[in-house]
Amino acid sequence: MGNKLTDLARGTLAPPPKTAEAPALAAEVADAPKSNRRPATFHIDQDLTREVKDAVIHLAGAPAFMSLSLLVEQALAAELERLAKEYNKGAPFPPAPPQARLKVGRPMARS
Repeated sequence: MGNKLTDLARGTLAPPPKTAEAPALAAEVADAPKSNRRPATFHIDQDLTREVKDAVIHLAGAPAFMSLSLLVEQALAAELERLAKEYNKGAPFPPAPPQARLKVGRPMARS
């Protein structure tokens, strides 16, 4: 089984419960301060991109009120929480030094 994003995209994640929580969360993200939101550009698998778009289109209305931004924010938040538990004793990762940059290019081989 994959993570929540791939499970949702592949249709193996249960749909969100039909409660008032989903619209409230969507409203909370939509109401986030504009200065706190920035566009992000990254490359992801073409098939996953298509499946994510399909899911967002099908979940755009009630009860989920899903948007691509909301799906990405929720998936990244869940994955950061998982990574913190696995690699940082559950604590948020400390801020990176100002001079630190993300590595670009081919990923290192996993052992």
